[in-house]
Amino acid sequence: MGASCKGLCLEFKQEKIPNAKKYQLGQKRCSWCEIWFETENIRCPCCKMILRTKSRNKRKMKILGDIIAINQ
Repeated sequence: MGASCKGLCLEFKQEKIPNAKKYQLGQKRCSWCEIWFETENIRCPCCKMILRTKSRNKRKMKILGDIIAINQ
């Protein structure tokens, strides 16, 4: 049985945060529903897909790591 968005995710939708900081601030993304969540769960409350906790773009993650190291 495949995943499907049931529309429940709209209740959990978070305010807008700059893209570079979403994962750093603890938000997770559902690739299926295409919505950002702030939750301790590893699965989307709507479609039960596993939430993304890391960026797929490694270049951006390296830049963010460098920025964090400089600020500490």
